Amino acid sequence: MEAHSALKRRNGKVIASRSSNNMEAYSSWTRVKVIGNGSFGRVYLAISSGDTLIPSTIAVKSAGFYRCKSLRNEMYFLRQLQGCPHVIGCFGVDFTEKGGKVIYNILLEYAEAGSLANRIRQFNLGRCRGLPEAEAKDHARSVLLGLLHMHSLGIVHCDIKPGNILLVGPRGSGKAAAKIADFGLALQESQSDKNTNSGRLRGTPIYMAPEVVLDEQYGPAADIWSFGCTVFEVITGKTVWELDEDIYVLCKIRLESPNICSNKLSRQAEDFLRKCLVRDPRVRWTAEDSDMNSFFVYADDLLEFITHTARFEPQVYVMHTGDLFNLKNACAGTTYCRLEVPDANSGNEQAT
Repeated sequence: MEAHSALKRRNGKVIASRSSNNMEAYSSWTRVKVIGNGSFGRVYLAISSGDTLIPSTIAVKSAGFYRCKSLRNEMYFLRQLQGCPHVIGCFGVDFTEKGGKVIYNILLEYAEAGSLANRIRQFNLGRCRGLPEAEAKDHARSVLLGLLHMHSLGIVHCDIKPGNILLVGPRGSGKAAAKIADFGLALQESQSDKNTNSGRLRGTPIYMAPEVVLDEQYGPAADIWSFGCTVFEVITGKTVWELDEDIYVLCKIRLESPNICSNKLSRQAEDFLRKCLVRDPRVRWTAEDSDMNSFFVYADDLLEFITHTARFEPQVYVMHTGDLFNLKNACAGTTYCRLEVPDANSGNEQAT
């Protein structure tokens, strides 16, 4: 375990020294080990004590104060998304000191099961590549609901991929909940024009949408493209572009549509992916459209699905079908909009 001193102490203990938007979280904590590295800094497994508002095990993202722009950007968006069950939880910010240098730390929910990328690698080591479609649907539904909430607030993630989807729950159980993480590249939709980005591509090339590569357009549609690439990889165990060099990937994205034919995809999955991976962002599915595709739910479990997912943000979800469901009594305080659900007896066949 790594001992460290903090800028602020209370009775000799490290405390979370800054909070916002009800993210009040005073607690002593100690780094245990490094569990991740990135361009932003490092992620540590840490143990917390002395406060019931913070779990005993947390993850801490750390970077030097003068190199923490990405973490400060992430914290800005996590504050806005506080309480969304489909986004990784945040308990506040702490400043510590090490070797005379100020360290900026974000205290986060610990994802014991790792990332969706870890889960894919586990399955690829066996005979079958990719996750079972039933598990893939559960993870995809959670991610899409997170995107729906983010996009309703005008937030664009800019780097949706399996490595940025964390699984909160017991390791290896297949029961962990998928949550969106890593908002270091995120921006408000109002900031998404290419003049704002100064020629810098945001994201990971293999998951980038055509409009990002061609015109540096970062809107909600770009997240949906990346989400489609992610779902394809989760089910098939391979990426939509199987190329090693980023420059070749970017050339492919500029000129071609990905080939998503695979015997691992059901008809519903393939239809869903084709609508997520439309090259023209103006006609690509939005989160409001795609979360109710037959790939996820049918009419008979729509009510349970909505009541389970709509509680955390009363104004966010209203849903519509070919027939309008009267759900106001079931989800009081929630606003509803239209969404299409196919007949429960149609479109159920699996590709062979």
